[in-house]
Amino acid sequence: MTPGHTGVSPQSSSTNPFTVTASSTLYSPGQAITVTIQGGDYRGVLLQVRKVGEDTPTGTWSNPPNDTKLLTCTNSNDAVTHANTNVKGEDSVYTWTSSENVGAVQIVATIAESFDVFWVQLVSDQVSGAVQGASPNILLLLLVALLVFLGK
Repeated sequence: MTPGHTGVSPQSSSTNPFTVTASSTLYSPGQAITVTIQGGDYRGVLLQVRKVGEDTPTGTWSNPPNDTKLLTCTNSNDAVTHANTNVKGEDSVYTWTSSENVGAVQIVATIAESFDVFWVQLVSDQVSGAVQGASPNILLLLLVALLVFLGK
């Protein structure tokens, strides 16, 4: 996810002004999660969602904001990138959906302020796959077991 900008290298992560944030700490198959980038204006972006600890993108991006476009890295529309170098900002909202629960994921980003000022491998907080198919009785039983365990 490093830009092919000849003669320049990524900035140190210690100088990164950006935060990549998901709208939820949980996702469910078919449920859209929105992603925003805080920290100022930027001109270039590459976003992927990856299972924690893996390099392959998962899920699908849709409805790219102005001045961005969908990209295929491994599967159709599994990344979103800039369509031009027009300024993008905190009002740009990116939409991601997974068709299955793959476990905990993170948004991985490359963000460029300009041709020679960019950061790579910026990572969001983890977003966990929601428990699917568990009945309320099982969830209640798990809660009671946890409370008993903590009480000892």
